[in-house]
Amino acid sequence: MLVTQDPGYLLRVDDDQVDELRFQALARQAHSDLADGQPAAALARLEDALALWRGDPLPEFAGEPWAVPVAARLAEAHELAAEDRIDAWLALGGHAQAAAELEAMVAARPLRERRWTQLIIATYRCGRQADALRAYQRGRAALADELGLEPGPELRRLETAVLTQDSSLDWQPAGAAAVHEAAVAAPGQTGAPPAASQPAPGPPGPSLIGRDSELAYLRDRLRQVASGHGGAVVLVGEPGAGKTTLAEAAARLAAADGITTAWGRCPDAASTPAYWPWSQVLHALPPGPPSRRTVTSFPP
Repeated sequence: MLVTQDPGYLLRVDDDQVDELRFQALARQAHSDLADGQPAAALARLEDALALWRGDPLPEFAGEPWAVPVAARLAEAHELAAEDRIDAWLALGGHAQAAAELEAMVAARPLRERRWTQLIIATYRCGRQADALRAYQRGRAALADELGLEPGPELRRLETAVLTQDSSLDWQPAGAAAVHEAAVAAPGQTGAPPAASQPAPGPPGPSLIGRDSELAYLRDRLRQVASGHGGAVVLVGEPGAGKTTLAEAAARLAAADGITTAWGRCPDAASTPAYWPWSQVLHALPPGPPSRRTVTSFPP
């Protein structure tokens, strides 16, 4: 309905009539489904979400100051949804499909390490160990040529896992991961710590070897948030030290406790709009007054 409202006119529509809002709702729920171990539900929502796209967002307003951050936010949300769909395919055994799609995805965005990680896993599970190693080398070369950086810890761990044919790379049907983790956590070796002393299990995610104390601290802070006491945690470290991986682990722990999380990313560039991270966070949060059980994460 088009109504008159100062200083002009207002078009009133429901959320489900706006592709952008439908996409964001579907993508958010699909991301939660993945964290909850429901890849089939996540894949169905992601297919619906990605089907709403018809090209670059707001092309007719390219270069307009107000449209630049909006288009960038939507483009990033699309990239994340495409990567989540890959994770859903991998969880459901669609390794060949994922590997084929990822070749185009890494070519389009060669600096997104998550895609190289996915490509290594997908090609390895297709029985292409040599191609998995070549994918690592290609990703390493892209990072070195463009940024002068070495791969992050997750990519380096994957290279070692491929070389040693680590069983953690093998596909496990949905529901089997918990059984596998329980078997690994209770090896028949002397000196193994008792189960009671192990950190509380969280949702599945990248390996965080050597981060037990940081994870314990984050769990403690999340318990404080859940009880109504807010605060801030700052992650500091050299590029590739695993700050984003640790922040993602905190977000998964928060989601498991029912705490809403929102991400804001701020590139180190003079063209970045003012308050850009907060703009992303506010657009990502559900509509309505903010809940007291809300955590905001800013990966460096």
